[in-house]
Amino acid sequence: MPQNSEIKKHIRSIREIKQITRAMQLVSQVKMKRSRKLLDLTKPFFLGCVRTMEEMMIAEPEALSNLFQIKQKPAGSEWKVLFFVFGAEQGLSGSYGLNVVRFAEKVINDTRVRIEKDGYVFSYEIRFLGKIGRERLVRDGYQVNASWNCHIDNPNFYDATDIANNMFDLYHENKVDSIYLIYSTMKNKIQAHPIYTRLMPADYQGLHLLLSELFSQAEIEEEEQRCNFYQHETMEWIPNAHKVKDYLSLTYIYGMVYGAFTESFASEQAVRMTAMNQATDNADELLGKLQIEKNRVRQQQITQELNEIISGSIL
Repeated sequence: MPQNSEIKKHIRSIREIKQITRAMQLVSQVKMKRSRKLLDLTKPFFLGCVRTMEEMMIAEPEALSNLFQIKQKPAGSEWKVLFFVFGAEQGLSGSYGLNVVRFAEKVINDTRVRIEKDGYVFSYEIRFLGKIGRERLVRDGYQVNASWNCHIDNPNFYDATDIANNMFDLYHENKVDSIYLIYSTMKNKIQAHPIYTRLMPADYQGLHLLLSELFSQAEIEEEEQRCNFYQHETMEWIPNAHKVKDYLSLTYIYGMVYGAFTESFASEQAVRMTAMNQATDNADELLGKLQIEKNRVRQQQITQELNEIISGSIL
């Protein structure tokens, strides 16, 4: 049976751990709220860009053909795909990092099957963002660019634009044939799940699916009414449709990459906040059990001392 001093020492260590988990829970909560606030500020602008692209697709379909049209290559030629995988930046977030890696592996394998079915030779490269999950992909035999690294802690728009410009250049210089983003988004306030989207060439249907992930239907309708989308009979492109197309193309990529940054960061913080909250609850439960054990040991000590006193007085 443990001694009372041992139980006290155990209780003291559990309380110290509880203070740490509670502090980490609060920090993750603040970071998550801040990143979500930053993302919410960009939502109206991003939605406006997407809706303008839709109007341009109707009025000037040829202007956006390079952005949406899949490249045509001879059968048997190499088709190179670039995957940007947003992993976890820190630990103590449950199975978040592992879920992203498993989902990325599934997306890569499904893409391989689809491209080879179309008659091309599948070639790919993974650029991993974050710290947790890279080694798992390498260990599983996937081709991760070891010389490329990027952190997603405290994301900002300028970091996103640097990466987006690099993506834009790689695609238009024909160094890659398609680019995918694999990241996590908030399913609700405390749960996250991984998703993917084809960034270039832009996936028209996937873009609508992404809108449903990022915005509620009420938010979309409210923003459309506020900006009077589709309320004009003709569209005038100033200075011309191609200049507007160039601006919208880059803005679309900027918005998508920045959204992936902030969504991944907020998702990781939400999962960590939940994990630390569960750890704090477990600490409280364990403290309660240890307190009961401490009282029982103390009661046994008192009973034993009383028995010794009574036995001594009889003798």
